[in-house]
Amino acid sequence: YYTDEDIDKLFLIKFLTNNLALNLAGVKVFIATLEKHNIEHKNQMKYAEEIARIANIDKILQLENIKKIKNRGRNKNKKRES
Repeated sequence: YYTDEDIDKLFLIKFLTNNLALNLAGVKVFIATLEKHNIEHKNQMKYAEEIARIANIDKILQLENIKKIKNRGRNKNKKRES
């Protein structure tokens, strides 16, 4: 079974990778920083959103990041082999 903290961490990782376009190394640093500063799990998403706001990563840029991530590694011109 997964704890509420596990699920919160998964949502945080998804937000950091999709919306803020962090790679996994960046996610590790971000989470380590949260833990170092004793940010409670329930407040970590709010903290991440605040960092995005301070860094001027608005909702429009976040949506663009999500679109880029969805298309990453996909070549639309390449035909699939049967």
